Amino acid sequence: MTVASSHPCGACGASGLQRAFDLPAFPLTGIFVPHGTPARDDDLFDQAVDLCPACGHMQLVTRVPPSRLYGQGYANRSANCHATSGASAFLMNWLDRLLDGRKAGCLLEIGCNDLTMLRVAASRAKQAVGIDPVWLDTPLPADLPDGLSIIGNFIENVDFAADLPAAPDVIFSTHNLEHITFPQQQFARLLDSAAPGALLVIEVPDSDAMVRKGRFDQVFHQHVHYFGLSSFLAFFEAIGAEYVTHAYDRHNWGGSLLIVARKPGGAPLPAGIAQPRPQLVPAFTTAQVAQRFGAFQRRMADFMDVLNDFDGPLYGYGAGQMVPSVAYHLASDLSCLTAILDDSADRHGLSYPRPAVPIAAPGSVDLAEAGVVILALDGVRPIMNRLRDLRPRQIFIPIFAV
Repeated sequence: MTVASSHPCGACGASGLQRAFDLPAFPLTGIFVPHGTPARDDDLFDQAVDLCPACGHMQLVTRVPPSRLYGQGYANRSANCHATSGASAFLMNWLDRLLDGRKAGCLLEIGCNDLTMLRVAASRAKQAVGIDPVWLDTPLPADLPDGLSIIGNFIENVDFAADLPAAPDVIFSTHNLEHITFPQQQFARLLDSAAPGALLVIEVPDSDAMVRKGRFDQVFHQHVHYFGLSSFLAFFEAIGAEYVTHAYDRHNWGGSLLIVARKPGGAPLPAGIAQPRPQLVPAFTTAQVAQRFGAFQRRMADFMDVLNDFDGPLYGYGAGQMVPSVAYHLASDLSCLTAILDDSADRHGLSYPRPAVPIAAPGSVDLAEAGVVILALDGVRPIMNRLRDLRPRQIFIPIFAV
């Protein structure tokens, strides 16, 4: 297997990564524009995924500038995600177990987004701080409670010692670490500024589950890194944090992995929390990932054959952020669809730069003779419940594992 990238592993720091698969002319995701807006020439980027044979970590080769990824039209907000409520409850349960009735001195969230989780977590601390670039050019909410502050910036630009009100003793982050270009460097810097014994509660999409289920539609430009258990363990070891325990949230993003680690020192942990550190054994080799990606491509091609044989009108359902990735793997511009139906009124009349299919309200069409393709693949279960009421002639789902 030839070396494919000059980037060191973002988890363990090793060199000699191997190419797992290529994604030529891969589109941006999570961006919505008024329907009819011409696609930009720079909407497509040649992408590829490399794997670290030392720890099993996967990461993107091409690093798209953040200004293109998170600029105007980027619409991923926690409050708009159907999974946020369950994900928040999962995280808060872990914070409560770790705090064991006490309040954190300074609680820090990396990637606080629209503050959905931070507002809930803030009651568990004397001071709470959130960091996220979505607040760079956006006025802060007027209703921020006392003791809660926001730093609108990329983590790379934050001086933790100078910008935080105190050394954080609890640091949490959900589905954010994978967005950071050089996470090892930034979290080592953060750990240096944290209080002795500071807890890190970090949740990421589980790449082992992604590969096992063949959900390669979950690879996209905003997620630079793909952590499995082995590479997550290697990451914490590399930044000097001690492993405490880990858990899985099987209902978020097709499978998410949470690891609790801590800075050495500080008070003992509550009884029954700490577990022996698992062995660092990668779940998949580069060849195995490549083989499963090939199988995924063949399944998507077969699925398009099924759609092309349908003799009635076709609609998509679920205008999720990942629809451009789904369309890419179907090798289709989705022009076979009359519209993509979605219950979010703020997306009606919009589309993606690619595919340029209009987004419409479900109540605007009669689906009795129509086929419906579920496109928001991490929302299949709630969408199926919705479609029972709308009673389409046929429902199509591009994936096997839901």
